[in-house]
Amino acid sequence: MSDVFTAVRSRWLADAAIVAAVPGGLYLAQAPPKDGAGRPIERPYAVLVDLGNSFEWTSGTPYIDSHGIQISIFSTTQAEGETARAALRSSFDAVKISIDGSASCIMCLPEAEETTREDNNIWHTRVDYMIKVHRSL
Repeated sequence: MSDVFTAVRSRWLADAAIVAAVPGGLYLAQAPPKDGAGRPIERPYAVLVDLGNSFEWTSGTPYIDSHGIQISIFSTTQAEGETARAALRSSFDAVKISIDGSASCIMCLPEAEETTREDNNIWHTRVDYMIKVHRSL
């Protein structure tokens, strides 16, 4: 998962629209309650969660490793979440992203998305992706 997260994060940071729409940043698994200076994390921020992986084709080399990920965006208003989702989908839907090491590229396929209102007027916008990793043995 670390190479997938690194590839997603690299693409995220290279996209000015996502960085502008989600100034609080992208975190793996859980956002810290405060930043390095002790201030609450700025909203909107995003969290990438690993939903698991499986091998689709393993006879020979190369093979396909499928990773399910969820990118959750936490915002103060619904409009912020929708803007962030649009920037995310514009950058990630059905694209190839380079990965170092034994993987040549990944393809991000959107699986599901929704926006809900959480406690304390926090909006939670999520997009689930299936990432296809082309690996060699």
